[in-house]
Amino acid sequence: MKIKLKIIVKGDVQGVFFRAHAKKYAENLSITGYAKNLINGDVEIIALGEKVKLEEFLEKIKKDPGYGRIDKIETFFSEVDKNFEDFKIF
Repeated sequence: MKIKLKIIVKGDVQGVFFRAHAKKYAENLSITGYAKNLINGDVEIIALGEKVKLEEFLEKIKKDPGYGRIDKIETFFSEVDKNFEDFKIF
């Protein structure tokens, strides 16, 4: 069963290929959604998939943020309210 995971990543995560790393992990786990920069310097990720895959995705991001540095991650699981065909970077 698909669920939604909203992730807010705080730290040095813009302009360091963090979103590209997230996209690679998402595609490898068949997760759809998106990653986008926020005005305040954070990155928002919306990820749809099976809970076990979303948890693995989250762990991969934490362990290897690419050239970025993560100071804090906020996560919110919920029901799927919109579907995505793939994982995009905005």
